[in-house]
Amino acid sequence: MLFRIEKRKQQDWESLETIKELVTQAQNAIYSGEYEKVKKFILPAIEIAILQSPDVTKADRGNMRLKIGEELKELGLQSTKVQKRSLYSIMQRPLPQIDAATEAELASLEQLFQQSYQ
Repeated sequence: MLFRIEKRKQQDWESLETIKELVTQAQNAIYSGEYEKVKKFILPAIEIAILQSPDVTKADRGNMRLKIGEELKELGLQSTKVQKRSLYSIMQRPLPQIDAATEAELASLEQLFQQSYQ
């Protein structure tokens, strides 16, 4: 068996095609005023894609979800003034403040993911 280890200074966020496409779908839906569609379908699909991606480290999963969620929330508030950002530019932003409820939700999602893949 042959393993290859790569070390990079930065994550290549744009190479995460599935997540990138889902984020674009969410952005387009917000621009179209389909906020409920984003909340009920696209955001959960993004969370699942993040949790299932072999290219996203365990340490990055929660942060990625928070940053994308914050970006989509901001788009919903300012959709006529803000331009769509790439997944790379979203991931370069600082982490939003995490309240206890969000932290508990992230922990439960991680536990649920671990249980389903054991």
